[in-house]
Amino acid sequence: MTKEFTQTITFRLRKALENKELATGNGFLFRFVMQIFHFITFFLKNTKEPFTLQGYFL
Repeated sequence: MTKEFTQTITFRLRKALENKELATGNGFLFRFVMQIFHFITFFLKNTKEPFTLQGYFL
């Protein structure tokens, strides 16, 4: 996955989380997507970790 792809996903998630009507479901959605990102980095044995200076969200 590219940096631009992950930034697009997180931007859309933030926009969805800002919508008050969908606040209950999007917390679960955000956690689910973040778990997928962590699983992908573990599965590919990538040296980069999400949420760090070397990770996706720099």
